[in-house]
Amino acid sequence: MTRRFALLFSFILITTGVFLEAGKAEINSVEGVGVISVLEGEESNPAHRQAALRDAIRDGVLKVLEKLVLEEVAKEDIEKTLEDLGQEVGEEASRYAIQYRLLSDRGIGPALLSADENVKFEYVVEASIQVDTELLRGHLRNKGLLIEDPEEFLRNYLFRIEGPLVFRSYRLFLESVKKTRGVEGVDQIFFSQSMIELVVTASRPLSDIVLTVRSDLESIDLILFASEQAPEGVSLRIEGLSPVLTD
Repeated sequence: MTRRFALLFSFILITTGVFLEAGKAEINSVEGVGVISVLEGEESNPAHRQAALRDAIRDGVLKVLEKLVLEEVAKEDIEKTLEDLGQEVGEEASRYAIQYRLLSDRGIGPALLSADENVKFEYVVEASIQVDTELLRGHLRNKGLLIEDPEEFLRNYLFRIEGPLVFRSYRLFLESVKKTRGVEGVDQIFFSQSMIELVVTASRPLSDIVLTVRSDLESIDLILFASEQAPEGVSLRIEGLSPVLTD
């Protein structure tokens, strides 16, 4: 387990001064610690400081991410979710940091914070980072991980499945849609041999749902084609099973 998540369920001190800017922008101010390894006998230089600052920004952003996940994500294996998200978000942490301020520059010293036991010396800085929490929340929302407020985030999408239809293919498609994370309901509103229409209620973007279902169907040798797609709905065609097959 990395240093970032070693104290997963311990108290995380994040400044509670939250304010709103430009509509729904939510900003959290948090302190981050940046640590990089240096070689024995190596002298301090500006590159060390910049690398440590980047690590401090990453540390601050991941602290806010962890708080969001613990409070707003519905998932059993929270620790694994944090590990996976930490890698994704950590690689582009600067995107979520609005600004930062250097609090202390400790320079080079004996390794105390590094997760690598082979590291003997490290360069450490501390910084105050303002993190765009709403942007982070949007990342979680796009991945279908948030516990959403149904009144605010649920959307109805029209799924039009065009024929010729194979009932077994349709049944597998329907099962895939229903089990997709973020989908709250599926209602069939029209049925014929050549076309079926569904209203899918979900908290995830339509494109995410289609991609997830397509990937799921590919694992059982079904191909999902999206011929037309708009924000409010999509036209689909399912191929892979012969029309002569019956259940």
